[in-house]
Amino acid sequence: MICLQTGFPMTETDGNAAILSALAEYAGDDLAFVHFAPIPRCSLNPHYSLTTTPAGIYGYPVATVIADTERSLFASDSPYLFVFRPTNEARAAVLDVDAYGQEAFGRDYSRLEAMFGRKAEHGLYDVMQRGGPRQKPVKTLYLLTNWLAQTHEVEVDSPEASRECFAWNDILRSLGYSGIVDRGNGLVSWDIPSQCVFFSNESIDIVALMDNPLATAPPEPGR
Repeated sequence: MICLQTGFPMTETDGNAAILSALAEYAGDDLAFVHFAPIPRCSLNPHYSLTTTPAGIYGYPVATVIADTERSLFASDSPYLFVFRPTNEARAAVLDVDAYGQEAFGRDYSRLEAMFGRKAEHGLYDVMQRGGPRQKPVKTLYLLTNWLAQTHEVEVDSPEASRECFAWNDILRSLGYSGIVDRGNGLVSWDIPSQCVFFSNESIDIVALMDNPLATAPPEPGR
């Protein structure tokens, strides 16, 4: 997410009860996700500068926020909380970590070969050497697209932005993906196993916006 605060566990103490209550109506919605933000806007940050994940709009499944009461959720102390869902079009193009297998990787690798030529083969050799033969196909794709992003040229809108992470975003979108949904495998982040990322503003619909009672500072007036 775009805020660099560390966040808090979502227990039912203090202000958390208000969040958990507000999210209760979405508890049974597998396509509802929560995004914490420092400004009242849920969109891809043009200044995205994190270095280990593709540029995108990050969120947690609502079920994770409600159930995972011991784990600190990244940026959960930000002033604003959004609930969003992927659009109908985006849902059809999501990379579902649980469903991704060797056949899907074969299709994606063929596309990467068409895009990058022998560089894709060199990258695959490198990530397989590091990951070993038991590495899951989805992990191989994630590492391979990251490897290719290191030299993939894209334009960025801000000098603070991470070119590699926007390049990574561009490669994954070029494969036809609108985003990644991981419900517990730790692909995007090992310390918070359930996360999602969507690669463009057009891929999500905002369902709700609320002030976050866990915020370390009150929202700025008029923002």
